[in-house]
Amino acid sequence: MNRSNALVRSSATTILLAALLLASFAWSVALFGGFVAEDAYILYRYVENVFRHGALIYNPGDRINALTSPLHAGVTTVLYAVTRECLWTGKIAGLLLTCATSAAVAWRYRSDRFLALTALALVALPSSTVLWAFGGLETPWLMMISTLTALALWRRASTCGTYVVLFLSGLGFLARYDAALFFAPLAAAALLREPSWRHRLGAIAAGSSLPLAWLAIAWTYYGDILPTSYYIKPPGLSLGRVLDNAEYIGAWLGFTGLLPIAILAIALRPSTFTARPGALIWPLALGVTLELAYGLSMATTHMMFLFRSFTPYVPAAALVLLELLRRARSGPRPRADVALAAFVALAAPGHAAHAWYTWDRSLNGLSPVGELRRIGVRDWMDDFMVSLWDQAAAIRTDWARRPAASGGALRIGTYAGGIVPYELPEAYVYEALASFRHGEPQYRNFNLHADYCMVITPFFGPLESQLQDQPDRFEQVFERSFVLDGQMQSFRVYYNPRPDGHPLGNRIDRRQPLSAATPVE
Repeated sequence: MNRSNALVRSSATTILLAALLLASFAWSVALFGGFVAEDAYILYRYVENVFRHGALIYNPGDRINALTSPLHAGVTTVLYAVTRECLWTGKIAGLLLTCATSAAVAWRYRSDRFLALTALALVALPSSTVLWAFGGLETPWLMMISTLTALALWRRASTCGTYVVLFLSGLGFLARYDAALFFAPLAAAALLREPSWRHRLGAIAAGSSLPLAWLAIAWTYYGDILPTSYYIKPPGLSLGRVLDNAEYIGAWLGFTGLLPIAILAIALRPSTFTARPGALIWPLALGVTLELAYGLSMATTHMMFLFRSFTPYVPAAALVLLELLRRARSGPRPRADVALAAFVALAAPGHAAHAWYTWDRSLNGLSPVGELRRIGVRDWMDDFMVSLWDQAAAIRTDWARRPAASGGALRIGTYAGGIVPYELPEAYVYEALASFRHGEPQYRNFNLHADYCMVITPFFGPLESQLQDQPDRFEQVFERSFVLDGQMQSFRVYYNPRPDGHPLGNRIDRRQPLSAATPVE
C-alpha cells in the first residue's frame, strides 16, 4: 500500500493526470467548437436590431420580449458594439468563462492536488459544460456568476462580501429568471451573517436595483415582466413528465461525475456527511437542490438538451462535495488519494468517449430521455443548421424576383426563429416566441399571413394541416429531405402569393392591430 500511495503522490503522476485532463478537454473543444444553438440567433437578431432600429426588438415595430436572459442580451450588445460580430465573440467569451470558472474552483483546493484535479474533472470535462460553452446562450455566464457567488459567500464574513454576494445574486437572476431559486439561499445566508441592519438594507438595494430596473422596463416597454418562453414552454407536473425529468436528473448526476464522487465520499469515510461541514455549505447545497426540484417540471423541455438547465450549477455542486471531502479528511489518507487519482484517471477518457458519442450519435449524450437523442452534434450542424441557411438563401433569391418585393415588408412564417430571421433582418417573422400574445393559442399557425412559410413533414404533422388545408394557395420554392432524430423528414418552403393581412398587435398584451389588414412597416 505504501508503494502504491508513493506512486500516486509522485509529481510524475500529478503531471500525467493533469495532461489527461487537458487532453480530454481539448478533445471536447475540438468536437464542439463549431456548435451553436439555433436559438442563439434569436438573441443575435435582437442585438443587431439595437443598432439597426435603436431598440432591443425582434421584429421592427413590435415590442415582444422573447429573451430568456436580459444579462446575456446586454453583454452581447456591448460586445457587438466593439466587434460588430456576435457568433465568434460569444464562442470565445464562453470558452474563456468556462476555463476561468474551472480554474477558480480548482484554485480553492490548490493545497491538495487531488482535490484540485478532481475539481477540474467535475467542472471542465463534462460534455454539457463544453458544448454549452460554445452554444451561444447564457449558460457559461450563469455558471461563472453562480461560482463567484458561492466563493464570495465562503470568504471571511465582511460587509463588502455581503454586498458582493447580493449584487452577484441580482446578476444571476438577470442571467436567467429561474436562477433565483439557486441564489436566494446564498443571499439569505449572506444577509443573516451581516450584523448591521443598515448594511443589510444597503446590500438588498445593491442586489435588487438592476433586476427591478429591468422588470420595470420589461413591464412598461414589452407589456410583461416574463419572456414569451414562459408561456410557450411552461413548467408542468404531470406524473409522466416528472418521472422523465427525474430520470434525466439522475443521468446528469451520473455523467458529470457528481454521483460517483458522492458515493466515493461515503465509501472513503462514512462520517463525511455527518461531520460538521460548516454552516455556509448548506445554502449552496440548498440552492442546487432547489434547482433540481424545479428541474422536475421542465428539465426536458425543448432546447434543454444535454442538461442545459443544470450545467450552470455543476461548479456549485462540485464545491459542496469537494468541501465535504476536504473537511472530513484528516491525517494520512492513502486510500483517499488513490481513489481520487483513479477517479481522475477514469474521468478523462470517460468524458472524452461521452463527448464523441454526443458528437456522433446523440445531442443528449447517453441520457435515456430527452429530445434529440438520435442525432449527434455533427449531423445537427451539417444537416439541420445548413438546411436553415439554405432556406434563408432560397427565400431571399425567390423574393428578389417577385413583383411583391417592391412593396411592403417580407413576411415569413417559421418553426425556427433563429437562423432564417437572422439572415433576413428586413423580414417580419411569425414564430411561436415572437408571435405569442395573451389570449391567443400557444402555437397559432400564421402561414396564411406570410409571404413564405417553412414546414417540416411529418415532424409537425401532415402537410395539409401545416398549410391550413389550403395547399393549392402555395407555391413550393425549396425542398430537402434527410434523417432528423431517427426519422426521414422533408423540409419545404412555400410562397404565398396572396397573404392575409397582418393579424397581431405590437405587444404581448395587444392581440390585434387597429385594423386586421394593418400592414407591417
